Amino acid sequence: MNSVLLIDDDPVVTCVYEGLFASAGYDVKVAQDGEDGLASVHRWRPDAVLLDLSMPKLNGLQWLQNVRSDRRFEKLPVVVFTAGQVAWQLTAAKNSTATCVISKKSADPAAVVRAVSDAITMGAWRF
Repeated sequence: MNSVLLIDDDPVVTCVYEGLFASAGYDVKVAQDGEDGLASVHRWRPDAVLLDLSMPKLNGLQWLQNVRSDRRFEKLPVVVFTAGQVAWQLTAAKNSTATCVISKKSADPAAVVRAVSDAITMGAWRF
């Protein structure tokens, strides 16, 4: 069973996507902020991460830089899932080491699950 870590401070978003990923057969964990997400990725080592950019304690770009600096996580599929309200954040996410960037405003929830699934399949990422 593949696993996915959802890192987002919006409880509605995490509740919806936790249910969608669980229904699709994923083992799902949720982190409510960047620091908790960083600890969770080290402790749990998921197959993929769905990451928000705007979060307390450690934002998504800082989280990505921190995780990518660890060789064990260089190829971890990370799908950035953001409202993209600030243009520089969206540009920075697209230029970062994220596997892909999806807008919360226009994304079909099933497409988000497919994007994470595709990232896992194409990344052949395992410990």
